[in-house]
Amino acid sequence: MTPLLAFDIETVPDVEGLRALNGLEAELADSDVAQMAFQRRRQTTGSDFLPLHLHRVVTISCALRERDSFRVWSLGEPGDGERELIQRFFDGIEKYTPQIVSWNGGGFDFPVLHYRGLIHGVTAARYWDMALSCTRLGQLPERAELHTRRGRALYRRRSTIVEPVFGQLKEVRGVRRFRRRGYTACASEWRLLCATHNLLKLWRSGRGRRLTGPPPPPPRRSR
Repeated sequence: MTPLLAFDIETVPDVEGLRALNGLEAELADSDVAQMAFQRRRQTTGSDFLPLHLHRVVTISCALRERDSFRVWSLGEPGDGERELIQRFFDGIEKYTPQIVSWNGGGFDFPVLHYRGLIHGVTAARYWDMALSCTRLGQLPERAELHTRRGRALYRRRSTIVEPVFGQLKEVRGVRRFRRRGYTACASEWRLLCATHNLLKLWRSGRGRRLTGPPPPPPRRSR
């Protein structure tokens, strides 16, 4: 069975890169450098989202299913350098040769890893071999599909279908990690979370109240 690797990266502005590109003095605070870059970006594009090569990777969270085992971990400690972090991620791909799953990986995560890996001279021979093989076999249609009218329409639906669920579970209900271990246990916990999420939606929409019938009348007061 081919191992399955799901991952997600977290980034911060590459302050040192912004200094070099804009010729800024070293005395300028990092926060001021970032705010200046955000402001310039808003003036140019209307958004403060920086170009992909100016995102510095600070952590990579992974979930690996291999045979009957399921592991979750994060790469990146406060003292780790970016090169070490990215190299460890690609070393894992070299070791397991997994099927890789991500959310918007083709539009953000992998392009950022490509840019930052080039900056630091990261080696990833197995990863590029996998990407070339998949391209030849026609197994990576996602990027081309997203540029079609249908693909763009489907991609826009994520903000109303997927993201609200994650936001509700993480921010409102405080679910940020599984409490049980093992693939089967985590799958059961996830199904329970989804079921209770749907029940709450039914109740808030009023359908839950209709299913349980009208509330009983208030008791009469005796005179």
